[in-house]
Amino acid sequence: MKYIKSTDLRYKTSSIVSQLRDGESFYLIHRSEVVGEIVPRKKDKQVNKPFDPVAFKEFLEGLKPVPHLTDEERERNYRKHFEKKYGKYISRR
Repeated sequence: MKYIKSTDLRYKTSSIVSQLRDGESFYLIHRSEVVGEIVPRKKDKQVNKPFDPVAFKEFLEGLKPVPHLTDEERERNYRKHFEKKYGKYISRR
């Protein structure tokens, strides 16, 4: 296990990160005293789930485009929303 100083954390960050990715551990020295240990994080093994065709089909169904609305339908939905939110009597432009 290697020793690194607290100032090395500031000035040699990229090399420390690359060494941690390679699996190396460090003792951290601050003012001539070992204050901690820096250990690389263990990677979780990804569990490969079997392919589920039913769930995939449902996912694809959700990706289909929605039908286009005409201007009248869009205006009707807009007015309906506003009447519900603010009340029935809203003047039209």
